[in-house]
Amino acid sequence: MTTETPLHLVQIRLRERDLDRWAINNRCSLEDTGYALHSFTAFAFGTAAPRPFTFKRIDGDLIVLGYSFLDSQGLRELCSLAARPDTSRLVAESEIEDKRLPDVWPEGMTLGFEIRATPVLRSRRNGAERDIFCAARETDPEADKESVYTSWLADRLGAAAEIKVARLADSRMIKVSRRTHRGKNDLVDKSLPDATIRGNLTITDGELFGEMIRNGIGRHKSFGFGMLLLAPAKPSHLTA
Repeated sequence: MTTETPLHLVQIRLRERDLDRWAINNRCSLEDTGYALHSFTAFAFGTAAPRPFTFKRIDGDLIVLGYSFLDSQGLRELCSLAARPDTSRLVAESEIEDKRLPDVWPEGMTLGFEIRATPVLRSRRNGAERDIFCAARETDPEADKESVYTSWLADRLGAAAEIKVARLADSRMIKVSRRTHRGKNDLVDKSLPDATIRGNLTITDGELFGEMIRNGIGRHKSFGFGMLLLAPAKPSHLTA
């Protein structure tokens, strides 16, 4: 039985042009929406900011989905009390909804999932990151990207869940902005693989699965990657 703080799935809808204006005023790159959302939600909600999170664009709006230990009312109250005026105003103009997640996830249940991840290997020597597919092709020139990425995901799910079917829905390289440790305003650009995987999974360990939902999968989880977004299971031919 878990004793952790209850977890909520939070959905925030805001106008992308309003986020762009906020980002410019706060010296955030407009080239990396994930970084801008990371900064905005941190300014607005501090340690309660939805993490991990993902986002989609719909009709000029950004739909942000993430996991937080506060519900929508708690997030609004925290922002109203403590955030700066420009941040508080943007939150006040946004739609925020939430749903409390189970304290214990039922083992044996099959669910649909989607995850936007950045499957990389990180060098222990210098911290450099490399696409795992490129690394796989060095030892196996016939390696298939979908197989490499879905195997990477299965390894990280471990004993928490078993993938029943998975499809690589989208894959590309993107440029992102990250701060270095040399100075608080020192931003550098880097390229990362951006992969969206959809499918069905079966929960095999409810406690471990809950930890994975809370903690996310892979790297760059504070910047729009690594959120395991759940849905009712779909027939295998509809998961692509």
